[in-house]
Amino acid sequence: MARRLAVINVQPGANLQAVVDTANAGATIVLADGTYTGSGTLQYGQSVTWLDINKDITIRALNAGRAVLDGE
Repeated sequence: MARRLAVINVQPGANLQAVVDTANAGATIVLADGTYTGSGTLQYGQSVTWLDINKDITIRALNAGRAVLDGE
C-alpha cells in the first residue's frame, strides 16, 4: 500500500516556521497568494529573518509568482 503524502495549504499571516516544523518529510506546503516571512531574532545587534528547513519538503505557490518569501 502506497503512503499518501500530506498537502498543507497555508494562508498569508500563518506562522510559516510552525507549519514547516510540524510538516512530515515528503509533505508539500502550498502557499496561497501573499507574502510570507520566517522567524526572527536579534543577532549581532541586527534583526534577522530566516526560515529553518531541516527535512525534505516541497514549498510551492498555489498560483505561480503570487506567493512571496520575504527575507527582509
